[in-house]
Amino acid sequence: MELKYEVVVVGGGPAGVTAAIAAARQGASVLLVEQNGYLGGSLTCAGVGPQMTFHAGSTQVVRGIPDEIVERMKAKGFSPGHMEDFVGYASSITPFDADGEVDVAKLENYINYLSDKVDGLFVGGSYGSGPIMTVAQRKTLAEVTVKTCAGRIPVIMHIGTTNLTDTIELAQHAEKVGADALAAVTPFYYRHTPNVIKQYYADLIKNVDLPVIAYNNPKYSNFCISGDFLAELADIGLEGVKDSSADISLFYDFMAKVKKEGFLFLIGSQTHLLPAVVGGAHGCVSGLSNAFPGFIKEIYTKCKEGKFSEARDMQLKANLLRSVTGSGIPVPFYHAVLPMLGVDIGMPRRPFLPLPPEEVERIRKALTETQMLIG
Repeated sequence: MELKYEVVVVGGGPAGVTAAIAAARQGASVLLVEQNGYLGGSLTCAGVGPQMTFHAGSTQVVRGIPDEIVERMKAKGFSPGHMEDFVGYASSITPFDADGEVDVAKLENYINYLSDKVDGLFVGGSYGSGPIMTVAQRKTLAEVTVKTCAGRIPVIMHIGTTNLTDTIELAQHAEKVGADALAAVTPFYYRHTPNVIKQYYADLIKNVDLPVIAYNNPKYSNFCISGDFLAELADIGLEGVKDSSADISLFYDFMAKVKKEGFLFLIGSQTHLLPAVVGGAHGCVSGLSNAFPGFIKEIYTKCKEGKFSEARDMQLKANLLRSVTGSGIPVPFYHAVLPMLGVDIGMPRRPFLPLPPEEVERIRKALTETQMLIG
């Protein structure tokens, strides 16, 4: 059967997407071809449906048309859109001893536990207690993590601090010990202006050879990176972004505004995993993956398989679990839960405190009821 399309749109920019969606809503069969872009894929999938993308080389074809085109593309060896290479990172927890020092033995054990369950590690970030560690402790964390991973999975080392000197020192050390990439939150506490933030990243980038990723976490850093500003940072050498803004429209704006080839778009929370995957994200950095990596990974596996209703149900459950973990960055939650899974993760570092026994029991009961724990 020869396929015919009443409307063919070339270009995934706003004009092309608008035209494709408008035509589809009038009942026309539509073919949209987009090259080196993500906006067309995300919005056309949402507006035209069903949600499936295919690409060949640098050309991505997005369809809201009969299934025959999918089979023809598969026969030619094309692969399912950006979901094919989607990567799930755990925002890994750091174990400490009673004196507040990195517990190296427990850290090694935990990394070995995670390494065959996730695609990569995001180390020393919010969940990893990086902001409350000394420079020396963060160096130990980098050394032990990279050595223990031994190339099995990539390590993104978060090296951001309140000041440029410590950030560069940590960055150069992480590069020396073999990290795969660097991430830096915008310098926090003070309300810096965009020109200060831009110079901060420019100085960091010129002092290392590893890829540098911006960590956008406006709730805790007092600065929110915009789509236009991210494009400026990409122009001076930034290679990616981890977005923890909890604003999916901002994440989509990042993908629309940054045109740099190979730029990495990571969603910074599993609470927005489904819309991020559909929109063309390259990966997710998940706190929940510390305890339930298989559950989080299955959400984007379902997306890749086109099982969106199942993925939606799992996404809703993942979001419900946030009411169990507690608000904010629930580091002590994982120190309580991982022992339930047979992993000794040590103690949280002060000022965090271990959860009281009654709270641990409440969490155990809630996780058992939601079938995240058995027994």
